[in-house]
Amino acid sequence: MKIENKLLFGGDGNEIILFVTGEATMSMAPALKKFIWDILDAGHNQLSELRINLKDCHYMDSTFIGTILIVTRKLFDDCGLKCEIVKPSVFCRKTLISMGLIDLLPINDEYEYEGEKFPISMRSLDKLAKSKLLYNAHKELSEVNEENRRMFELVLDCLKKSMDNNH
Repeated sequence: MKIENKLLFGGDGNEIILFVTGEATMSMAPALKKFIWDILDAGHNQLSELRINLKDCHYMDSTFIGTILIVTRKLFDDCGLKCEIVKPSVFCRKTLISMGLIDLLPINDEYEYEGEKFPISMRSLDKLAKSKLLYNAHKELSEVNEENRRMFELVLDCLKKSMDNNH
């Protein structure tokens, strides 16, 4: 049985928990970023916790992971808030560990949420906005460690050229 790709949220005004199901790819990244920016733009700088539940997420691409880093950096810079990953699937856990992200995105295997969940609507981006998101997500990943820098160096060069050609 295939799990539908969805991004949901729950929590109260101070605590937000995101639920990612199915495959977390570039198509989900703009919705994640917009959701957090909208919260901050609405003046909800009193967030005390952000958790991302990856229990039902069976795949994450580098753009989605980089977008998580962009979001967590913004929340830390604006609110002093750190993010944690809740109950990641085996694939997600291995991916986070292999990319050296455990110190930046600590894992909590104990947290339970029983409240209501609400869908976050997906949105598409134009070509230039998509290129910028891809570039920024991979730039965040490349800044984590030397191995990631080498892994994404060519991707960043190609994305930069693509953005330059689209201006």
